[in-house]
Amino acid sequence: MFAEAGAVGLLLASWLVSYFWFFPDDHLRALVGGILATAAPYLCYRGAQAWFGITPSLANLTPRRLLLCALAYSIASPLLHHIWFALRGDDVDLVRGFTAMFAGDLFGTLIVLYTAKAAVTVLRRR
Repeated sequence: MFAEAGAVGLLLASWLVSYFWFFPDDHLRALVGGILATAAPYLCYRGAQAWFGITPSLANLTPRRLLLCALAYSIASPLLHHIWFALRGDDVDLVRGFTAMFAGDLFGTLIVLYTAKAAVTVLRRR
């Protein structure tokens, strides 16, 4: 919907949160974390354009395609982060961490999508 402008906005917001809230003493983690947090949704957006022919207006975004996009994002984000953790040599349980992040991303995305759907339904009635 916002394409590259949305990705830039998400990157800036991710960096602000990472640098000032989550990792103020670890600049590399804040930098890479912001990039990974932006790369996952942007790559899913580009994938949806390529595979489904999704247009910027989202006119041909069906409920099934939207669910597939949410699932793809929920896999891509923790996958990118956990690849980074593994390459960095972080001593974390990658499978448990991936599973927790996947579940959180999926349920969070579904909550946002269904809240937006409810809001659109209410606005249409008015």
